[in-house]
Formats: sequence, structure tokens, C-alpha cells
Amino acid sequence: MAKTSLGDAEIEKCKEAFGVYEMFFGEDGKVDALKTPDILRSLKLTPTIKAVNKMTGCDAKTKPGEKKITLEEFLPIYAQLSKDKDVGTYATPDFRRHVGL
Repeated sequence: MAKTSLGDAEIEKCKEAFGVYEMFFGEDGKVDALKTPDILRSLKLTPTIKAVNKMTGCDAKTKPGEKKITLEEFLPIYAQLSKDKDVGTYATPDFRRHVGL
């Protein structure tokens, strides 16, 4: 398993989410890298596509099925993006002030 700063509970959540996407969209322990933003959203993160693509090595020319990632590759991506305060929620202080929340 990849070394990350994640706790056991977080790793289990990631395994479960990754497993669902592997069951429907993957094979042999791998998921299409273009599904990474969807997996992250299912774990309540809201990263930009650009941030995820930078971490997965995908770009606008990457075709579905062309690049695959494993759980071991996914965990560090989740760990990094879950630390980033800009991708954790849409309800940042500026956003809340703008919409009057």
C-alpha cells in the first residue's frame, strides 16, 4: 500500500469508493484515470479537473481508457487534495459572503 498521511478510516473510505468505480468502470484493480474526479467527488472533495489532471498525468487529449490508475496511485492523490483547503468545499468564506450565507 502506498505511504500516505491517511488514517485507516480514510483509507477504507477510499478503498470502498475506488472499488465501486472499479466494479462498474474498471478492471484488474485499475480505473480509468478520467474517472478520478468522480471518485474524489464521491468522497466529498471538489477539486478542479485541472488539479486532478495534473496529478494523474492526463490532459485534454487523453482519451477514455487510455490511462488507468490503481488504488495505490489514487491514495496519494486523495491525500494531497484532501489537505488542500481550496478543493474541500464550494462554501469557502468568499463564496458564503458572496451568496449571503
